[in-house]
Amino acid sequence: MNEYMLNTAAVYKFINDQTFQYLNDGYVETECAHMVELPAAFVGNWYTRDNMTAEMLWDYLGIIIDKQAMADSDIQVNVKLSDTGQEFRLRFYHGPVLHFEGMQDANADVTLTGPLKGMQALMGGDVDTLKAAVQVEGNEDALSQVVSNIHPSMGVPAFNIVEP
Repeated sequence: MNEYMLNTAAVYKFINDQTFQYLNDGYVETECAHMVELPAAFVGNWYTRDNMTAEMLWDYLGIIIDKQAMADSDIQVNVKLSDTGQEFRLRFYHGPVLHFEGMQDANADVTLTGPLKGMQALMGGDVDTLKAAVQVEGNEDALSQVVSNIHPSMGVPAFNIVEP
């Protein structure tokens, strides 16, 4: 139990400190999320591995997408995760993001195929970055509409972080 507590505390401290270092270097939160990599000593512990699941990623996407801007949209996105074998159907239905595991839509506007870590590039709000991370097939205009309405810092004013 002591080792579990020690490792867990160290992982959270590592992520926190490394993130603040990157923020102070001028990176934004989505860039930091992709840059932080745990040391090998922590990666081997099952309880310190990748705290973001696909479902969590889709829920976060639902938070940071501009629902007002998507109010007149109905966009279907198939997602195939190459590293986990999971498949999802994301539906951007008049604002909210609905996600369905184990489902694909034969008439989807676009299909994204790649590892879960690559799908995190979707949160950056840039189609070119996403296309570099995952395979994109289908209507790129629909994808651009989704990606252009993702605002990771939506509702959070920008400010400089200063540490002593």
